[in-house]
Amino acid sequence: MKKSLLLIAVATLAFVACNNESEFHQTYMAKQYQVVYADQTLDSVRYTTTETHTISSDASWCTPIDQYQASINKQIEAHPGIYELAVYLNMKVNTTGKLRTAKITVNGGQYTASAMVIQLANLEVERPQVTLSPDLSGDTISTLGLQGLANTDSIIFHTQYPWTLSVPEGSFITLRKTSGEAGRNVVFFDYPKNPLTEARQEIITLKAFPTTTRRQTSDDELSEEYILTQIPIKQFKAESIKD
Repeated sequence: MKKSLLLIAVATLAFVACNNESEFHQTYMAKQYQVVYADQTLDSVRYTTTETHTISSDASWCTPIDQYQASINKQIEAHPGIYELAVYLNMKVNTTGKLRTAKITVNGGQYTASAMVIQLANLEVERPQVTLSPDLSGDTISTLGLQGLANTDSIIFHTQYPWTLSVPEGSFITLRKTSGEAGRNVVFFDYPKNPLTEARQEIITLKAFPTTTRRQTSDDELSEEYILTQIPIKQFKAESIKD
């Protein structure tokens, strides 16, 4: 989802085909929806149109960057055709703890199309994976299953900001690393044999700290907001890796 602004700008000003027949019109989006993670602040959507147009969003957290729009419309007016375009989106980090959506509309008058940007509540967790519900209404982190005997395992995640990891006091999980910088991270942890006759569960809490989300508290101190992702862990009984 990371893209070069220069490449998108060039793509935005380029058209791939011309059709001078005035009765031929269309506007459509390349995807009906696309997914971004909670800490993403920049992305783009692609669309195709034959019309001069405007681009809008119905959500304040996700706004189109329209600095090239006037030039694009002049190009379309001067050289009618089918244009494959892209628009960048500025997005705020999602610290709400809930999935949220924005409707992006390319308004070409009679020829108008829309697509949805879905910003997940969670950070980008690779192991275990982030899952999106079939109705696109929420996202969760899959449970990472551990064998019952003592061993070492890992979680993998990517953040745009500095992060911390923690487990509850008295947890059976021992993290080998509890903080780090932005990027892709593989963090190993150790755990002992499960002494119980049933599976046991734990939560690893991942927090990312955007530098732009500091707020004033009631006692006149600056409090740093964070993006929270909770990773569920389940250790099976020692005699089996199944319940």
